[in-house]
Amino acid sequence: MGADQQRNVRYALPPGSGNAESASVGIDAINLLEAINFAGMIAAEARYERFSIMTDFIFLDMGNAGSRVDSIDLVQIGRNPVSTMLNAGIDSTVQESPWTLAGGYTLAQGDLGNVVGFAGFRLFSLSANTDVRLTADVAGPRGGVALSRSLRLNDSTSLFDGIVGARGRFLLGAGFHLPCSVDVGAGSSRLTWQTMAGIGYQTGWAGVTLGYRYLYYDQGND
Repeated sequence: MGADQQRNVRYALPPGSGNAESASVGIDAINLLEAINFAGMIAAEARYERFSIMTDFIFLDMGNAGSRVDSIDLVQIGRNPVSTMLNAGIDSTVQESPWTLAGGYTLAQGDLGNVVGFAGFRLFSLSANTDVRLTADVAGPRGGVALSRSLRLNDSTSLFDGIVGARGRFLLGAGFHLPCSVDVGAGSSRLTWQTMAGIGYQTGWAGVTLGYRYLYYDQGND
């Protein structure tokens, strides 16, 4: 989700959109924090002796006005570029929600902390919506309207990947600890991996953690 790379979304057009079957929309590179409309995160873990189960859910709703229709695919003809002059204030929103569920087993535990091995899955749901506003209808090469000047495009997909990994909690004393985690997996994705590290403070049942997490997906050329 970096700010240095344009996103490209290909939408299948709904029936009645003309003689075009899909449209390619470019979403400008964005600053993630500026683009967030809403974000939420929740994590939970339950333990019994050496066994545990954990879940983690993140929801991101991002909006961006810097969008444009780059091209449309016409029935039996193929890709047809759309002039940038036709684009007029196109808005896009992207919603992302990775959910992780895994079962774990404590491999080592002592005065210095613990190490837990785990296995499970990560489900990544992604949906995109674009409100198209063009200065004119896009005409097809054989006449008629290929793409209406005003319509809403939307599409969604889900990635399901199995994962294995390890996480640990290393005690520093005086209530402070170092949490860390790493996992790797594949399935719908060619490769996905995640790593997290931080520093935390625990007093009784309450605690706070400041950390950094990096989540990576490789989809190949698809």
